[in-house]
Amino acid sequence: MKRLGAICVAIFIASIGLTVWICDSVSGQESAIERDAAPVPFQKLLEFDKPIHFVTTEGQDLVLQPGRYSVEMAQKGLQLTSVDQEPAEVVVVQADATTHDLSVATPELFSPKEGEDQQVVMLLMPDGTARQAVGSYTGIVSRHAVPIIKPGAIAGLAGQLPKINSILATPPPPSYDPPPPGHITPFGMLYLKGEQFGSSKGKIMLHVQVPVEKHFHAGVGTMSLPGSKPGTRMVQLDITQWGPDKITAKTPLIAGVPDHSAVLQVLNAQGLGSPGWNVPFRAMRVRVTLQYKENVTKVLCSHGANRNVCLGETAIDPALTLEGPCFYSGPQVNDKTISAWHLNCHAVVDFDSGADTYTIELKNNWVIDQVRWGWRPSSTSEKLNLPNAETLTQRYRGTQKMVLTVPWEVSPGPDWLAYWIDVDVKGPAGILYGDRVYWKQ
Repeated sequence: MKRLGAICVAIFIASIGLTVWICDSVSGQESAIERDAAPVPFQKLLEFDKPIHFVTTEGQDLVLQPGRYSVEMAQKGLQLTSVDQEPAEVVVVQADATTHDLSVATPELFSPKEGEDQQVVMLLMPDGTARQAVGSYTGIVSRHAVPIIKPGAIAGLAGQLPKINSILATPPPPSYDPPPPGHITPFGMLYLKGEQFGSSKGKIMLHVQVPVEKHFHAGVGTMSLPGSKPGTRMVQLDITQWGPDKITAKTPLIAGVPDHSAVLQVLNAQGLGSPGWNVPFRAMRVRVTLQYKENVTKVLCSHGANRNVCLGETAIDPALTLEGPCFYSGPQVNDKTISAWHLNCHAVVDFDSGADTYTIELKNNWVIDQVRWGWRPSSTSEKLNLPNAETLTQRYRGTQKMVLTVPWEVSPGPDWLAYWIDVDVKGPAGILYGDRVYWKQ
């Protein structure tokens, strides 16, 4: 495996059966790699470490809970949206008009703390205008707060913290089901450009959400994923280059985390950093074949034949004793996602026919990737009226639900037919797609 301007090495992680390619740029060739990178959308966040009081535009007291918030202009104030809560809490707080003397190309969030009680929230606009809201941890805040931060003081305060101007990302090569451009993903590269990073290496932290406690199947039993408790997990990225205005880093293995809006934080060597930036995170994808009966619901197993077995459950025609002894001698299949067989015990009377119906439903961004099937008749007279595998794959690929009807016909003989269906699914590693979790390729 080669990528322009890079040396790549394949690493096999035996514990999870996963091969990962790691690439390093060749000296002087880094720009070639960055040309393949896509911009990552990001939004600076505001963080409160304890409950804080603001005044609404109607003059009412409003208490915001600890957490991270995005900030946008509103018609009469500032709109704060929680990025930690589901569903997101959206509020508008009273904010005064002011000005600033910084050069900003896009709206810039600035939030210094004033003493032990007051927290200032300012949104600086490219035209030199700004909105300023003042919150109080004790609840002592007036309807029209006097601006605390003078325009000339903003530049000095803002210069203390790292600032990101752009983020570029590349997926790991080769990448199974690579993410859309502009997403942070495990084993991918990040290129950050900005200001006030400092000459000495600091840290880049990615704050990701772990929704529920989960397990994965490792082939020898079920094990808990490390750090799988609900809440936020902090992942430190691997720094490959650090400079005052540019950082290059690799994202490590992250499993058990869904696609979501994560928080990227840059800390300088002194440990100073802003609350972070909202960035899109896409989980590493894996592909597995559903096991026997896994995520399958038998809607109908047709009783059209004398003996009918779908997913191991048997239905026998009550009139079977009138036909004398009749035994199935076909294949016993239980290593496929779906399997069934139907037996016609009549010697010369009639054809038996019917249609079986199954559903498969997935969740958490898991989707169907491929459908394969096979069958075995006891004679050339049997029929299975199922579209070919390619047609079924095209019909259901990328969907989370499959409703599959299997029409069949068995001639008198006694005769039989057996069929089996395998369904491959793909989705985020370590996240439930049904009752199981897989992150093993």
